[in-house]
Amino acid sequence: MNDRLRRSHSKPESTEYTDVFINGMLCRVPREFVVVSRRTRKAADPRILAVHPKALARTCRTSSFDDYAGNNKAPHSFNKQSKAQNNSSCNGSVPTLQDLRDFSSALASVMCQACHNVNDRCSCAAVEQREMPPLLTAREQAMHGQYLIRESFANGAYGRVHNGEGLASQDSVVVKIIPKYVLQSAEEKQSVIREEVIHRSCTHPNIIRLIDTYQDEHAHFIILERAENGSLDKHFGRQGIPEVECKRLFRQLISALQYLHHHRIVHHDLKPQNILLDGQNNLKVCDFGAARAYNKNEPGLPFSGIYGTPGYIAPELLCGIPYYTTAVDIFSAGLILFEMLFGYAAFYPPSASVTAPVEFPVPRPRQKHQIHASENVKDLILHLLEKDPALRWTAQRALEHPWFK
Repeated sequence: MNDRLRRSHSKPESTEYTDVFINGMLCRVPREFVVVSRRTRKAADPRILAVHPKALARTCRTSSFDDYAGNNKAPHSFNKQSKAQNNSSCNGSVPTLQDLRDFSSALASVMCQACHNVNDRCSCAAVEQREMPPLLTAREQAMHGQYLIRESFANGAYGRVHNGEGLASQDSVVVKIIPKYVLQSAEEKQSVIREEVIHRSCTHPNIIRLIDTYQDEHAHFIILERAENGSLDKHFGRQGIPEVECKRLFRQLISALQYLHHHRIVHHDLKPQNILLDGQNNLKVCDFGAARAYNKNEPGLPFSGIYGTPGYIAPELLCGIPYYTTAVDIFSAGLILFEMLFGYAAFYPPSASVTAPVEFPVPRPRQKHQIHASENVKDLILHLLEKDPALRWTAQRALEHPWFK
């Protein structure tokens, strides 16, 4: 053995050693040359780790003091292959203190100080990456990053309706996007502003809530409350809705109309597609794109065209009278109630509502599904579908009908 590295028996050793069990072999290694991972508690040779990363794939064992001393004598448990591998990897030189410091700095640059794992597999980095906000589109940036736009599920008269999500609250919302290039005339441009003003002023449990509005140079963005159970027309079926359920839903519809008509707001486009159901199957009126409002000193709204959907338009609008009032919504509500009960429209063709009387279905002996409706609900429908708007019942009077009691 080299005299410079010969152990002295006259004084204790100044170097601390540790016994490390590596790959089935117990090796005595200077403690300063052992790097122990805090995650796996496995020892490794710092000289092997400090070289090119490809060297990490090679099988290695922890070096002992005899290897550094140049002693070729190996334990009996080593085979010839491991002995040759150790001789090739250990060149007989002890790593300097600067080598160990460089290795420690390189290890710290690729290890996470929180979980002591490689940065690529760091759980802390994965959490931060999940919490990072996604990249925003141009439309989402127009909404100041408050909402995310998902897939579209409906088409309106001027734009599309998309599912959305609040970025901070993660609540589901509806984003109505109206491109500005489709608004050609001044009336169309004013109608969007009118919709936002009228809808924002409506606060009722049976009216869809308008949360916020945005716009940029390309489009208008209207953020609305989401109703999970979709529109009312999807719940009709061929036999309609049971009368007990119709009574509950129609009471909510008349209550919403009473609120609107008290503030002299005409919805103008009541139909089953614009009546939604939330998660508790409560009714919500939506789509105020055709809504109008007038003052109490005015006799009504001047006729400027037929607004609404064919099949749900009041006869006074079809006849083009000079002024009309909130009674047009009551006629549309009567048509909706008829369709809710019996599963089909009250008039066909739609223009027959001007002169044709209301005919209720007559049960037939061989009919598989018998449609039954009480006399009270038939009486209410006749008052709601009155041809003369002056004789037609108001929403307040409809709520006092015996059918609701």
